Amino acid sequence: MNLRLTYALMVLLLAAAALPALAEMTAETILKKVDEQMLTKTAYSEATMIIHNSDTADRQLKFKSYAKGRSLSILEFTYPAREKGTKFLRRGKTMWLYFPRADRVRQIKGHMLRQGMMGSDFSYEDASEVESIYVNYNAALLPEEKHDGRDAYVLELTAKNKKVTYQKRRIWVDKKWLVPLKEELFAKSGLLLKELQFSDIKKISGRYYPTRWKMINKLTGESSTEMMLTLIKIDIPVAERIFSLANLKRR
Repeated sequence: MNLRLTYALMVLLLAAAALPALAEMTAETILKKVDEQMLTKTAYSEATMIIHNSDTADRQLKFKSYAKGRSLSILEFTYPAREKGTKFLRRGKTMWLYFPRADRVRQIKGHMLRQGMMGSDFSYEDASEVESIYVNYNAALLPEEKHDGRDAYVLELTAKNKKVTYQKRRIWVDKKWLVPLKEELFAKSGLLLKELQFSDIKKISGRYYPTRWKMINKLTGESSTEMMLTLIKIDIPVAERIFSLANLKRR
């Protein structure tokens, strides 16, 4: 067998070996990989939140938080002074707020779920999403696009049940890192409600993760909220007692 024929056969074999991998990148596969990339067993983070509103000056808050899987998280505001010590606890889909000035715990339910957390564009409903988008949505592939100069898959998601907050979503996924770059969030009527942008992607504990999130109110176009992670530690020991109601009131 001459060298040219050997080379040609090698090229064919390599191409054939790549075919199954390409075929596996369905909309569902991409969505599942995004889930795996974004989900952590445990995490500790510190972040700055800046609320932009056309009617008022920008408002800045800082917080620290612990999370365990999808169902447990606790967040404590550390700045400004008037918000310091305010805590948010989520266990599954049940959520509470603790107000240190009044030394009072209030469960978040009903119409409160649609309100913005601490006046931001991230609602309590956004924070209450427990099950993965892979579980809650059917996915379809749209034509690929460029987003901020990066090649991206585009997925259209349709809710499997009526209980989820957004009945339709459109998500741009980085083809190389398989992390979200942008999401459009729609009402059941098809009205675009919000746009969530992800940027400043960094490699943390062997995975790529967006450290800057921006939620834009598309209904009014007059407000947006940026959240910048200043510190994040992934898959660290986190005690279960951190997520207790007793700890919520502990100062």
